[in-house]
Amino acid sequence: MKYPALALLGIILCIAQALAAFYTLGESPSSACLSCSIEAEVSEYSLFAWTTALIVFLACRRLASGRDTLLLALAFVPTCLLVNHAIFVSRVASWSTFTLADALAVTISLSYLSIAIATAVFTLAAGFIVARTRPDNEPMS
Repeated sequence: MKYPALALLGIILCIAQALAAFYTLGESPSSACLSCSIEAEVSEYSLFAWTTALIVFLACRRLASGRDTLLLALAFVPTCLLVNHAIFVSRVASWSTFTLADALAVTISLSYLSIAIATAVFTLAAGFIVARTRPDNEPMS
């Protein structure tokens, strides 16, 4: 029961932080879809990235027993950076001459605060969800 809740939390926070970081880019057209809104594009990228991350996580779950929350929180940062980079490339970099290093630097500079806040919220909320769903006799690890 905790994994669907954690996945939904991750998707919602990933969407929220990307919109917070790049909402001003909503005016510029996307190279992937000229008529798409930034909200739709962020939602699609976030859903795809989190679904992929969750599948990988569940496939490796035996290795992560007891540290699920920490591993998901650590996966949250690169997943959000991937979504933010895709949005930046789609909305800005594809229309100009950014190198990969420049695009990554600008992406990080525009999104570090929103990712830090979203990661803190995710970690606290995930810890609360895991603590609420853990049986009383199971030790915390």
